[in-house]
Amino acid sequence: MRSFILAVLLFLPRVAAAWDGVLLLPDGRPAADSHISVSGLTGSARTDAQGRFSLGATQLPLTLIIVGPRGEIYPAVTVTEIPGGSPLTIRLEQMLRETVTVTSGVAPNIEAPPAAGTSVIGREELEERHAEHLVDTLVRTPGLQIRGEGPTAVPVVRGLAGGRTLLLLDGARVTTERRAGPSGTFLNPFALGSVEVSRGPGSVAYGSDALGGIIHARPIDPVAGRPELRFEVGYALGGTDHRSAGVEITRDLLGGAVLAMLHARDVNDGEAGNGNTIPNSSYSDAGGALRFVRPTGTGAFRVGLALDRARDTGAPAGDALVQPTYYPEENSNRLTVGWDTKLPRAFDSLELVFGLGSYDITTNRERLPNAAATRQISSASVDANDVSLRVTGTRFLSRGRFVAGGDFNSRFNLRATGFIQAFNAADAETTRTGEVSIDDAYKRDTGLFVIYDHDLASKLVLSGGARVDRVSVTNKGGFFGDRSREDTAFSGFAGLTATLAPSWTATVQASRGYRDPTLSDRFFRGVSGRGFVVGNPDLDPEHSRQFDGALRWRRGQRSFALLGYHYRITDLVERFRAGNDFQFRNRGEAEVKGVEVELATPLAYRFSLEANLTVARGEALDDDAPLDDISGPNAHVGIHWAGDRVSAFVYGFAYAEDDRPGPVETRRPGYATFDAGFAWHFVPAVEARVYVRNLADRLYAGSPDANASLAPGRSISIALGGRI
Repeated sequence: MRSFILAVLLFLPRVAAAWDGVLLLPDGRPAADSHISVSGLTGSARTDAQGRFSLGATQLPLTLIIVGPRGEIYPAVTVTEIPGGSPLTIRLEQMLRETVTVTSGVAPNIEAPPAAGTSVIGREELEERHAEHLVDTLVRTPGLQIRGEGPTAVPVVRGLAGGRTLLLLDGARVTTERRAGPSGTFLNPFALGSVEVSRGPGSVAYGSDALGGIIHARPIDPVAGRPELRFEVGYALGGTDHRSAGVEITRDLLGGAVLAMLHARDVNDGEAGNGNTIPNSSYSDAGGALRFVRPTGTGAFRVGLALDRARDTGAPAGDALVQPTYYPEENSNRLTVGWDTKLPRAFDSLELVFGLGSYDITTNRERLPNAAATRQISSASVDANDVSLRVTGTRFLSRGRFVAGGDFNSRFNLRATGFIQAFNAADAETTRTGEVSIDDAYKRDTGLFVIYDHDLASKLVLSGGARVDRVSVTNKGGFFGDRSREDTAFSGFAGLTATLAPSWTATVQASRGYRDPTLSDRFFRGVSGRGFVVGNPDLDPEHSRQFDGALRWRRGQRSFALLGYHYRITDLVERFRAGNDFQFRNRGEAEVKGVEVELATPLAYRFSLEANLTVARGEALDDDAPLDDISGPNAHVGIHWAGDRVSAFVYGFAYAEDDRPGPVETRRPGYATFDAGFAWHFVPAVEARVYVRNLADRLYAGSPDANASLAPGRSISIALGGRI
């Protein structure tokens, strides 16, 4: 099939609708290795060493969003005329503390379908939020929920948790055997340049796990000709009690640039709004990274190595004083290689991403001694290797954009062992019983896909895509013995985008996707964060029918979006309680639907406003029972002010009563919280940042989970950072 696609491309007509441009920095130098996206449209372009790029969008005016290699989001650029016969030269404005930078409607590194809700969080906003974990960077994004509390919390897009939200790190998927789904607990936001989000089905471009959406965490890249020393030290007290430090150095090397980074954190148990300690919420971690990027005449070559270590990570819960769960060790090692180039006569851009990694985690669930029982520790250790290869080519045709690609993902050498350790009344070990849950297991997924956007008329764009995957799963030995199966999965989508009036567009879209259960869903037996788990080797893959709609308005720095979705998932994989254990089964059909509203606009006197609203509902259709992870109605409003050297903000979050809790959740009353902070460049190279979370010291549960802990109370984070 790949040979057929290439042969077809060689005979397709040469680009007529695409146009070329040159992107320059404010000082006139080429803006190499930067992403250029058209707000509200799919696809993006990356600049080469001379700042050159090609884009296929021609319906004027265009609002361009530029994201630099270090996560810089520059002021939006409006294009009203495209010159014929010569490249359009765009010179960026100086990056100041803008009152508003349009970040919705784009996700440069995600191949999202046209009706998806997309956004990007840049480096400056990450620094402003002083986030501890990846989930903390996403709390202001509509349609995003959090499953769990504390350092082990998991980001969830549109209520589709448990591995139905795909997490990418530096272009490679983050795979986990946790039932809650991938969280990136080991990831320190200090190492990130930006975080991109696509809310909506992504199965065509990414295969399994992308039913709800995609979160792509991008590391900071070094930039040739821009040597730099970046540092940050932070301290927080109150609701959270932590100390952090990070340093990064960039230098030119071999025609490109190399970056070296170290970071570490140490966190004690936090406090709830009533001043009581949140037990089992402490952790410590450290990590480092090396990255090399060399821009070329047709793109860029990059390679990255990241090592992260987390120790004694607690999982806050309501029963933490009786039966705490914690993770003594979590280790992640990742090697990624990327190459962006052009393939003459075939692709206007070609992207290759290779990833190789190893991951291991130990879970301990401890029964503390009481009047009726002595202490007992149940432990499970899981380790595995991951490899992935993704190749994507884009070609601009006379009236459209054609994308073809393929990817291969494999988790292999998966091994899971466990033991139960019993103690007597004197707290001396009496027995230790071990078990091999999974001796050796692997899963391989190979997929091919095509996507095409076609201009039907001056105000209509038809989009469509199709994908086929072959998934092989094998388990050897362990509790369930030798098992294997193979499945073929088909995905697709079709969408129509219409320009209704100047700056107004509407999109309708229908999609089909799939999700293959994790190896642990099928073959694991042992302790987990919420209890003892027994897998089900006979689980079938999930399939989805998904309908999305979007109404968008954009004019300069102002934007508005109304998004709606209606999803049905068949053969839903459900975790349920059977006695004292948790087991898995396929459930008939589930329905998830909702509405999201986004607004961003500058105001007078350097103020700006951003707001969003999310309303969602989910239920199992066989008995109308509510689903887990569907939050009650919620809203966010933010006011930001920016001066030349000082900026300040206030954010409000309101959550209505969650009166439809899922099977493992509890009813949660409504509440509201407020955050505030400011940043001050007291010297050009150094900035002080203060962030106050839960300003009113509100007392509320950290999540709807029936065993949830209380959320942190008022906390004050102070950070000193700079670039030299």
